[in-house]
Amino acid sequence: MNLVSAAFLSLACTVAGQVTFLPGSAREVQVDWTKRNKGPDFTEVEVNMPLKKVVAKGLEEAVQLEVKEEGGCWSRVQRKSSKRGQKRRWKVAIVPCLRHSFRLVLENSTCGEYLELTQIVGGPQKSGLYPGFTPSTPSNLRMEANYTLSWDPAPCAERYRVMYKNQGIWGTPEEVDEPLH
Repeated sequence: MNLVSAAFLSLACTVAGQVTFLPGSAREVQVDWTKRNKGPDFTEVEVNMPLKKVVAKGLEEAVQLEVKEEGGCWSRVQRKSSKRGQKRRWKVAIVPCLRHSFRLVLENSTCGEYLELTQIVGGPQKSGLYPGFTPSTPSNLRMEANYTLSWDPAPCAERYRVMYKNQGIWGTPEEVDEPLH
Protein backbone atom coordinates (compact mmCIF):
# COMPACT_ATOMS: atom_id res chain seq x y z
CA MET A 1 0.00 0.00 0.00
CA ASN A 2 1.37 3.36 -0.95
CA LEU A 3 -0.07 5.77 1.62
CA VAL A 4 2.03 8.77 2.48
CA SER A 5 1.26 11.08 5.38
CA ALA A 6 1.03 14.77 4.66
CA ALA A 7 0.20 17.82 6.67
CA PHE A 8 -3.38 18.95 6.61
CA LEU A 9 -4.79 22.39 6.18
CA SER A 10 -8.15 23.67 7.24
CA LEU A 11 -9.24 27.05 5.93
CA ALA A 12 -12.08 27.97 8.23
CA CYS A 13 -15.03 30.21 7.86
CA THR A 14 -17.81 30.52 10.33
CA VAL A 15 -21.43 29.60 10.09
CA ALA A 16 -23.56 31.17 12.84
CA GLY A 17 -20.38 31.87 14.79
CA GLN A 18 -18.95 28.33 14.84
CA VAL A 19 -16.28 26.52 12.82
CA THR A 20 -18.02 23.86 10.76
CA PHE A 21 -15.25 21.21 10.64
CA LEU A 22 -14.58 19.88 14.12
CA PRO A 23 -11.06 20.16 15.61
CA GLY A 24 -8.84 17.20 14.70
CA SER A 25 -11.37 15.95 12.17
CA ALA A 26 -8.80 15.33 9.41
CA ARG A 27 -7.37 12.46 11.48
CA GLU A 28 -10.82 10.83 11.65
CA VAL A 29 -11.36 10.46 7.89
CA GLN A 30 -10.04 7.25 6.36
CA VAL A 31 -8.62 7.12 2.83
CA ASP A 32 -7.64 3.71 1.49
CA TRP A 33 -7.86 1.36 -1.49
CA THR A 34 -11.26 -0.31 -1.94
CA LYS A 35 -11.07 -3.85 -0.54
CA ARG A 36 -12.26 -6.75 -2.71
CA ASN A 37 -12.33 -10.51 -2.07
CA LYS A 38 -9.04 -10.92 -3.95
CA GLY A 39 -7.31 -7.98 -2.23
CA PRO A 40 -7.14 -4.23 -2.81
CA ASP A 41 -8.63 -2.69 -5.95
CA PHE A 42 -5.89 -0.34 -7.14
CA THR A 43 -8.28 1.51 -9.45
CA GLU A 44 -10.61 2.74 -6.70
CA VAL A 45 -10.21 4.56 -3.39
CA GLU A 46 -12.73 4.73 -0.55
CA VAL A 47 -13.00 7.85 1.59
CA ASN A 48 -14.91 7.22 4.83
CA MET A 49 -16.05 10.15 6.98
CA PRO A 50 -17.44 9.46 10.49
CA LEU A 51 -20.37 11.89 10.69
CA LYS A 52 -20.21 12.86 14.36
CA LYS A 53 -16.43 13.37 14.41
CA VAL A 54 -15.94 15.61 11.37
CA VAL A 55 -18.71 18.18 10.98
CA ALA A 56 -21.15 20.11 13.14
CA LYS A 57 -24.59 18.57 13.48
CA GLY A 58 -26.89 19.36 10.57
CA LEU A 59 -24.07 19.85 8.04
CA GLU A 60 -23.38 16.17 7.27
CA GLU A 61 -25.14 16.20 3.88
CA ALA A 62 -23.45 19.46 2.80
CA VAL A 63 -19.95 17.96 2.79
CA GLN A 64 -18.47 17.39 -0.68
CA LEU A 65 -15.27 15.59 -1.65
CA GLU A 66 -12.58 16.88 -4.02
CA VAL A 67 -9.60 15.02 -5.48
CA LYS A 68 -6.36 16.27 -7.00
CA GLU A 69 -4.44 13.99 -9.32
CA GLU A 70 -0.66 14.45 -9.48
CA GLY A 71 0.08 17.41 -11.75
CA GLY A 72 -3.57 18.44 -11.89
CA CYS A 73 -6.05 20.72 -10.15
CA TRP A 74 -8.69 20.07 -7.51
CA SER A 75 -11.95 18.71 -8.93
CA ARG A 76 -15.24 17.82 -7.27
CA VAL A 77 -16.02 14.10 -7.07
CA GLN A 78 -19.21 13.68 -9.10
CA ARG A 79 -20.12 10.23 -7.82
CA LYS A 80 -22.65 10.42 -4.97
CA SER A 81 -21.61 9.35 -1.50
CA SER A 82 -23.46 6.68 0.43
CA LYS A 83 -24.30 6.52 4.11
CA ARG A 84 -23.20 3.40 5.97
CA GLY A 85 -24.17 3.50 9.62
CA GLN A 86 -22.60 6.62 11.13
CA LYS A 87 -20.26 7.18 8.14
CA ARG A 88 -20.46 8.73 4.70
CA ARG A 89 -18.48 6.92 2.05
CA TRP A 90 -17.26 8.05 -1.36
CA LYS A 91 -15.76 5.69 -3.92
CA VAL A 92 -13.37 7.39 -6.34
CA ALA A 93 -11.91 5.87 -9.52
CA ILE A 94 -8.19 6.67 -9.84
CA VAL A 95 -5.12 5.88 -11.93
CA PRO A 96 -2.90 4.12 -9.34
CA CYS A 97 0.54 5.18 -10.61
CA LEU A 98 -0.33 8.85 -9.99
CA ARG A 99 -0.48 10.37 -6.52
CA HIS A 100 -3.94 11.55 -5.39
CA SER A 101 -4.79 14.00 -2.62
CA PHE A 102 -8.25 14.46 -1.14
CA ARG A 103 -10.08 17.22 0.71
CA LEU A 104 -13.53 17.79 2.14
CA VAL A 105 -15.45 20.94 1.23
CA LEU A 106 -18.24 22.83 2.97
CA GLU A 107 -19.66 25.86 1.19
CA ASN A 108 -22.20 28.44 2.21
CA SER A 109 -23.27 31.74 0.69
CA THR A 110 -20.28 33.69 2.04
CA CYS A 111 -17.30 31.34 1.94
CA GLY A 112 -15.99 27.81 1.66
CA GLU A 113 -14.12 25.68 4.14
CA TYR A 114 -11.58 23.10 2.99
CA LEU A 115 -10.20 20.25 5.05
CA GLU A 116 -7.21 18.58 3.40
CA LEU A 117 -6.93 14.95 4.41
CA THR A 118 -3.74 13.44 5.76
CA GLN A 119 -3.32 10.57 3.29
CA ILE A 120 -2.03 10.63 -0.25
CA VAL A 121 -2.86 7.51 -2.26
CA GLY A 122 -1.08 6.10 -5.29
CA GLY A 123 2.21 6.90 -6.93
CA PRO A 124 5.02 4.78 -8.33
CA GLN A 125 5.49 1.32 -6.86
CA LYS A 126 8.97 -0.12 -6.35
CA SER A 127 8.08 -2.98 -8.67
CA GLY A 128 6.40 -0.55 -11.07
CA LEU A 129 3.22 -2.65 -11.09
CA TYR A 130 -0.04 -2.74 -9.19
CA PRO A 131 -1.32 -6.36 -9.01
CA GLY A 132 -4.48 -6.78 -11.06
CA PHE A 133 -4.18 -3.37 -12.73
CA THR A 134 -3.93 -3.09 -16.50
CA PRO A 135 -3.20 0.32 -18.03
CA SER A 136 -5.69 1.65 -20.55
CA THR A 137 -5.11 1.35 -24.27
CA PRO A 138 -3.03 4.18 -25.76
CA SER A 139 -5.08 6.80 -27.55
CA ASN A 140 -4.79 8.76 -30.77
CA LEU A 141 -3.04 5.98 -32.72
CA ARG A 142 -1.79 7.37 -36.03
CA MET A 143 0.57 6.67 -38.90
CA GLU A 144 2.82 9.63 -39.66
CA ALA A 145 3.88 10.67 -43.18
CA ASN A 146 7.22 8.85 -42.84
CA TYR A 147 5.43 5.58 -41.85
CA THR A 148 6.22 6.08 -38.19
CA LEU A 149 3.55 4.80 -35.81
CA SER A 150 2.68 7.33 -33.08
CA TRP A 151 0.26 7.44 -30.15
CA ASP A 152 -0.52 9.32 -26.96
CA PRO A 153 0.79 7.44 -23.93
CA ALA A 154 -1.51 5.62 -21.52
CA PRO A 155 -1.11 6.54 -17.83
CA CYS A 156 0.92 3.93 -15.93
CA ALA A 157 2.10 2.10 -19.07
CA GLU A 158 5.83 1.43 -18.92
CA ARG A 159 6.16 -0.23 -22.31
CA TYR A 160 4.08 -1.23 -25.29
CA ARG A 161 4.00 -4.37 -27.43
CA VAL A 162 3.64 -3.37 -31.08
CA MET A 163 2.57 -5.92 -33.67
CA TYR A 164 1.81 -5.38 -37.34
CA LYS A 165 0.53 -7.28 -40.35
CA ASN A 166 2.21 -6.99 -43.73
CA GLN A 167 0.31 -8.56 -46.64
CA GLY A 168 -1.65 -10.73 -44.20
CA ILE A 169 1.43 -11.99 -42.32
CA TRP A 170 2.07 -10.97 -38.71
CA GLY A 171 5.48 -9.45 -38.06
CA THR A 172 7.56 -10.08 -34.94
CA PRO A 173 6.17 -8.28 -31.86
CA GLU A 174 8.40 -5.45 -30.71
CA GLU A 175 8.64 -4.07 -27.15
CA VAL A 176 8.71 -0.27 -27.06
CA ASP A 177 9.44 1.68 -23.88
CA GLU A 178 7.69 4.89 -24.94
CA PRO A 179 5.45 6.17 -27.69
CA LEU A 180 7.20 6.91 -30.95
CA HIS A 181 6.96 10.56 -31.93
